[in-house]
Amino acid sequence: MFLPDRYVKGICPVCGTADQYGDSCENCGSTYTPADLKDPISVVSGTAPVWRESEHYFFKLSAFEQPLHAWVRSGAVQESVVRKLDMKQVADVYLRFYPLFQGAYQDLGYPTGYFNDRLVQVIDVLLATPQALGPIELVRPNVMYTYADPALEARPAGQKLLIRMGPENAALAKKLGAHTYIDTKATNPAEALQKMGGAKVILATAPNAKAMSELIGGLGVGGKLLVVGAPFEPLEVSVFQLLPARRGIQGWPSGTAMDSQETLEFSAYSGVRPMVEKFPLAKVNEAYERMTSGKAEFRVVLTME
Repeated sequence: MFLPDRYVKGICPVCGTADQYGDSCENCGSTYTPADLKDPISVVSGTAPVWRESEHYFFKLSAFEQPLHAWVRSGAVQESVVRKLDMKQVADVYLRFYPLFQGAYQDLGYPTGYFNDRLVQVIDVLLATPQALGPIELVRPNVMYTYADPALEARPAGQKLLIRMGPENAALAKKLGAHTYIDTKATNPAEALQKMGGAKVILATAPNAKAMSELIGGLGVGGKLLVVGAPFEPLEVSVFQLLPARRGIQGWPSGTAMDSQETLEFSAYSGVRPMVEKFPLAKVNEAYERMTSGKAEFRVVLTME
């Protein structure tokens, strides 16, 4: 199999730290390619990778950008979905990673199949998700919650996940400590923030440049957009969004080993505890089903009871 960068480890070529991934060093922060690592090994097999060449086929997805734009805006897709789509970003990311998608799809047991064909089928299913109106009632016959409406419960897993997204998350957000919940699918987030006086700080964790750009207008005077998510595409911002209100944008390279250590130390000092769902080892099958359903809040933990 062809190994992604994170499936190769070795000695950092810059600072000499051992056991570093094939794309960056968690000790010194340097970036590089797997070929730069010293003594590289595969995290899958534990052996040294073998460098080989292969023939790749690339599709010019940009040629389909305009037809896709026209179709998306034809009314076939819900407006709340259209607002979140960035077709150029979708095409660029898909083109870049398609060889990995195809290889993984074949490794899953479809040696003659094409990932692209399967993806189109899945997208068609997701686009057929109905728009849920009003509160959605859930029941808990056993361990896992299900939809009280048999028609909703019978829908594919992807559609049920999309139906759960939206106003129903407000209660969970407030349970986690939020004072106010803004549903970005139902309202303009920048306008909603301005109605509350504008935000002092917006922490952007999702790697979506379009979503980040839409939030800049929600900053108050002297407000700052702190970016920790790393999208491939550039942010779109006008200087007139920044100058009059003295707004700013700042990046922060989170995710290092030191960040994790400091987070754990702060949690221990402040009494922060994770929100998990516990299952006894005897119910491991139920725990697995709960985890794969996407409904767990937020980790499934097995206990030795």
